[in-house]
Amino acid sequence: SEAPDPGTVLASVPRTDGTQLRVSVHTYEGRPFVRVAPWASRDGGRSWWPVRGKGASVRVRELASVAAALLDALDAAAAGSNDAAQKPDNGTR
Repeated sequence: SEAPDPGTVLASVPRTDGTQLRVSVHTYEGRPFVRVAPWASRDGGRSWWPVRGKGASVRVRELASVAAALLDALDAAAAGSNDAAQKPDNGTR
């Protein structure tokens, strides 16, 4: 069967297991959303499929909070701490 629409891929990060972590923009029923998900190829890279049951979709109204949380996680990782995992935000950014 035909590979699914990959959307507009903003980032594709190769992983050691041969998958790619993709950040992409899609539209569903006229509304845009961002998907963050691993994609895998079974045919040497000719076609790619999202890994079933993995990934997340983010609504446009959620993007600023999610981006801020990811930057906090990056800062925490760079500092060698896991503070980000200990401070649940519950979407209050």
